[in-house]
Amino acid sequence: MVNYDFLKAIPQSQFLEMVRRGIIHVKVMDWLVVYEFYLNELKSHKKSVSVTYTSEKYNCSEKTILRIINFMIN
Repeated sequence: MVNYDFLKAIPQSQFLEMVRRGIIHVKVMDWLVVYEFYLNELKSHKKSVSVTYTSEKYNCSEKTILRIINFMIN
């Protein structure tokens, strides 16, 4: 099971409680939003284009997007 699937399997109320308690870092919540946007872009574009569009949407580097992707698929 990859990190993305694991995080999505946690009920939202429990996920938010774990963020509140510091068990899950708050940036992971942001990363989920970014990764889901990337997955949506991937449906209609190649990976490189999807990474570029996602980095532009969230005003961060493509390297950051690749780190998020790598975290989610591991």
